[in-house]
Amino acid sequence: TLAMWDLYRFRAGTTNATFTTAQRVMTIGGPAGNTLQFYFVPGGSDIGLSTGGPSGAVTNGGDSEQSSHWKRRSLNGGVYIGIMDPVLTNNTERNITVNDTNALEIFGYNSSGFSTPPNDNFNLGQIIGACSGTVNGTNIGATKEPGEPSHFIDPPNPGGGSRSVWYVWQSPSTGSVTFNTFGSSFDTVLSVYTGTAVGSLSLKGSNDDANADLNSSVTFSATAGTVYRIAVDGYNNSDSGGDFGSIVLNWTSASCPAANQIDEAGFFVRQHYLDFLNREPDASGFDFWRSEITSCGANAQCIEVKRINVSAAFFLSIEFQQTGYFVERVYKVAYGSATGNSTLGGAHTLLVPIVRYSEFQADKQQIGDGVVVGAPGGPWEALLNSHKDSYVADFVQRSRFITAFPASMTAATFVDTLNSNAGNPLSVDERNQLVAELTNGTKTRAQVLRAVAQDSDLESAEFRRAFVLAQYFGYMRRNPNDTPDLDYTGYDFWLTKLNDFNGDFVNAEMVKAFILSGEYRHRFGP
Repeated sequence: TLAMWDLYRFRAGTTNATFTTAQRVMTIGGPAGNTLQFYFVPGGSDIGLSTGGPSGAVTNGGDSEQSSHWKRRSLNGGVYIGIMDPVLTNNTERNITVNDTNALEIFGYNSSGFSTPPNDNFNLGQIIGACSGTVNGTNIGATKEPGEPSHFIDPPNPGGGSRSVWYVWQSPSTGSVTFNTFGSSFDTVLSVYTGTAVGSLSLKGSNDDANADLNSSVTFSATAGTVYRIAVDGYNNSDSGGDFGSIVLNWTSASCPAANQIDEAGFFVRQHYLDFLNREPDASGFDFWRSEITSCGANAQCIEVKRINVSAAFFLSIEFQQTGYFVERVYKVAYGSATGNSTLGGAHTLLVPIVRYSEFQADKQQIGDGVVVGAPGGPWEALLNSHKDSYVADFVQRSRFITAFPASMTAATFVDTLNSNAGNPLSVDERNQLVAELTNGTKTRAQVLRAVAQDSDLESAEFRRAFVLAQYFGYMRRNPNDTPDLDYTGYDFWLTKLNDFNGDFVNAEMVKAFILSGEYRHRFGP
């Protein structure tokens, strides 16, 4: 950008020879050639300036503070002169003249350098993805690397300039693909390559002008999985080094499969609310999680990572931990574990969570009904606590529980059975206190059940088993041994892998595998 230290218009008739001594003033209502404006490209235009006039005038929106910019008429033959024209029409565009550019050279100017675009270098190309899309950028401040080819040959001279930027796109399918720069603000050239080094690229196609706006377009045959390097440069008009400006890069693939709505960030987030929290999203939560994904723009790698993290966040959320995970632990405390079959590493049996999908969904809904954790102004903690109390009170009255824990059972046997089912998380003191409280009536059976289910040692011990179980309940909406699985081999595989990575679901690629699985994606589209 240019900023003049002083700016005047010169009276009409000023020449280069008289420029340094010419009168640098304007008169009230002077001709268009004497008006003031701020655009510094010869032949261009911009909005004229008029903010005041002589004797503190407020004509045409003047602020009455500009009189010092004027010379009294008594000193100038009865005519006010100055650098502001109070009767210049607001928002009037005027062409710049050679005198204006001469003024820049005489008065001097400051020019701030342009920053280099982040995708200036081949190895720092901006990653773009999907079958089709649009990204915005710029080649202002871009450079050409040693060994970089000209991106368009216009015999007998290279047509490409030296202001190129790079994009990286991996084709999701095989077939015809078109890249273009339609909508860019300058005369572009466009090339598509394969290769891993700027000095040894294979050209797939290049183009200079594909429309009246001098934008470019390249169509080529892409192969699924192949990485393509796209260079956008400016045409080297009159050895200018290449035109420059704002870039719009568009691409479409004719062979892409039909879109799956789960790939859309908003749909993906809403579905997680439904699958894991059993409710429609609240506005603030939805906007937050959606923006986590959309903040990546078209960066496919960033989007993948964000989708994994957002997905896992729903299992890790307070709301799911206090509803779904609480239900899983209540069933474990009440009934222990079930036995499942697996062929991982050879046929064997293993202990698995006993709660089934239908039981889990109904009970989770009972606790979470109307609860929105973090809702502003809402007593969600009290509502959640009340629901958990009601839930365990109902749970101990179910026939299955009464059969397992008949009324004749002593307080000590009741607590010891719950503790044993849970894997003995209670300390001796915790066990004895619960027995005493149940015996003297300060706690009911329901309250003891809840106390054991909320024991911190149990929460830690059961966490990974519940995490894997939630993958099946949330993404697949089924039990781990339901069709298409025949047993618990899949569950065994993921629990083993999660343990091998010490609970790190990202490096274990567990969440990633479930959200990319055909079974999950086919719930929403092809």
